[in-house]
Amino acid sequence: MTDDALAAQLLEIFGEELEEQLRELNTELLVLERLPDDATRLAAVFRVMHTLKGASRAAGLSQVEELCHALEHELGRARDAHSPVTGSQIAILFEAADALAEVRERLRRGERADTDAVLVVMRHIRAQTGQPSEPAPVAAPVTPQREAPKAPLERTDEVRTEAVRVSINQVDSIAGVAGELAGLVGALSERADNIAALRTRLRDAGGARAENINAQVDGELTILLRHLREDTRNFQSVTGRLAISARRLRQRPAKDLTESLPRLVRDVASELGRQVRLVVEGADIEADRVVLEALRDPLLHLVRNAIDHGIQPPDVRKAAGKSAEGEVRVAVTLRGDRLRVSVSDNGPGVDLAAIARQLVRKGRTAPKDRDLLLRTILDDGFTTREVATNVSGRGVGLGVVRAAAERVGGDVEIATVPGHGLTITLDLPISVATMRVLLVNVNGAMLG
Repeated sequence: MTDDALAAQLLEIFGEELEEQLRELNTELLVLERLPDDATRLAAVFRVMHTLKGASRAAGLSQVEELCHALEHELGRARDAHSPVTGSQIAILFEAADALAEVRERLRRGERADTDAVLVVMRHIRAQTGQPSEPAPVAAPVTPQREAPKAPLERTDEVRTEAVRVSINQVDSIAGVAGELAGLVGALSERADNIAALRTRLRDAGGARAENINAQVDGELTILLRHLREDTRNFQSVTGRLAISARRLRQRPAKDLTESLPRLVRDVASELGRQVRLVVEGADIEADRVVLEALRDPLLHLVRNAIDHGIQPPDVRKAAGKSAEGEVRVAVTLRGDRLRVSVSDNGPGVDLAAIARQLVRKGRTAPKDRDLLLRTILDDGFTTREVATNVSGRGVGLGVVRAAAERVGGDVEIATVPGHGLTITLDLPISVATMRVLLVNVNGAMLG
């Protein structure tokens, strides 16, 4: 293996490790922010930084190694002193998580990992700890050798499930072969029908001279027909298992879709001055990864909107007789072969009169039907906000949600109860890879 190929492989390994560690980092930070004296959570964040420091060193990413080294040092001091983590330290850790997420995205795009975001976090760390503007350099990164090293860092605190990375193109290829085999099953079944028809004609032929010959051929055809039908059943069973295996290769748990939501809720609620509790249900349900990926951005839009439009400030909620903390609930369910993802809030619900006024203001006619009026919030460019914010008000989010659902053969449902909140549900096929259809030939025209 050439040095360039090895370097590329090490970067790929680091990218996978970074993906996993970022998930753990954000999860632990959300708890540590609420429980700053939780030594277990502090130790978990420390391990993340230590792991990434070793992995980045193996990949030759000195900038990331320096950041993780600095954070590991500060976390180690807090751990050894048995002192709670301060709010400013938590803020820097979240900032570091965002910077590392940017590194991950740059690596995904095949770009250099160096980013100004990491440098900004380093400056903040130095300012907070009173370090000189340029810290003492860490040890020089290891130069990759021709023989690939062992994994960047051994993990002894958990048991990993063995996994193999498979290209989605390979999965589609397997699914295509399964489809071809299913077609062959149909052809075999047709051949069996032809043999059965031939046996019937022989039996009807009659005649004394042909009787003995027909009886012998009839017997052989009967045996052949029995074996063919048995083979067809076995073939059908194998192709069915292959098709199921191919679909499972494409499937991922909904957790892949929802795992970033706690951090998002924390950030948006903090920016808007809201108190929000996130509840996620059905994260273990599996669906086609293409469908889940299509849901990623729409789900983020829906959760942001639920906080901004649905969860009012604490004093407003108290005045309405509600708890200061609002709730956003994300529920993933299966209904037959359909995947349903709902985002609900326990806010005031939708102001239908405000929707109608906004439509009239834009020169449109407000539908008299309540459901049709409610669905207009999915129109591109529609918003009831007078002033746009960093979170919403530009009339883009829900239009994006509807378009994304329709691209994969889905739909959007809306339900609201005045004073009790809003629920938006995305109803989609569980898979877009294969579809069972019935074809009918009518007077030479094929109908499906």
